[in-house]
Amino acid sequence: MSTDLISWSSSGLAPQWVSNIGGIQTDQVTIPVASAPNVFFRLNVTQ
Repeated sequence: MSTDLISWSSSGLAPQWVSNIGGIQTDQVTIPVASAPNVFFRLNVTQ
């Protein structure tokens, strides 16, 4: 995640498994809304 699109970190982010339906896995990451005015994520999908 990043708050400025320059510095990126995965510290404190722990994806939680939600479901696996039809071979599609769904995970979620929760962060406090008040942690920053803007929060950006990068998604890396692997098979």
